Amino acid sequence: MKKWLAFLFLTGAVTLSAGCQSGESGEAAAQRVLADEKHTFVGDNSAVGGILSQLPGSQYVKTLQLHTKEKPYGLTVTYGLKNGQNDASFENSWDAKNSQKVLLNNAASLLILIENAEWAELKIETEKPMSLKVTKDELQSLFGEDLSMYADDPEKWKKDVADRMAKGDPEITNFLETHLAE
Repeated sequence: MKKWLAFLFLTGAVTLSAGCQSGESGEAAAQRVLADEKHTFVGDNSAVGGILSQLPGSQYVKTLQLHTKEKPYGLTVTYGLKNGQNDASFENSWDAKNSQKVLLNNAASLLILIENAEWAELKIETEKPMSLKVTKDELQSLFGEDLSMYADDPEKWKKDVADRMAKGDPEITNFLETHLAE
């Protein structure tokens, strides 16, 4: 699992280099000791926060809401400015094209690693707000695999997801067009 999280971060950082970055170098993330997050559940705020801290854009996580009162369980992540953060830097970090990839990458990562999460909604509070809400079933259909298998196979994640996003795969582009809201 540690290998997968480090790989995911490195892939996200390289693939989305023009977009949001966590501020930490990929090498530092790979060398850092990561908690085993493979068996995380939506009700474990600390573990979910730990996963979020490894993903692109983590420095801008403003709120995290865990929806556990009734099934299907899910989570909402809002990226925005916190006290003391620079507005221009935030806006520049979230350009439209790369923001879409960051949202999809992060939503997929959360749904891969959080066993009982069935949906994820990610929002960006920029001048032109954007949000993406997806279900585990929708992503499994898009990628053609059970999402849980990616947790054990980062190379397959790179091939099936990261490489396709980097190449502008039309199926992923269409998926984003139908799932993004402004």
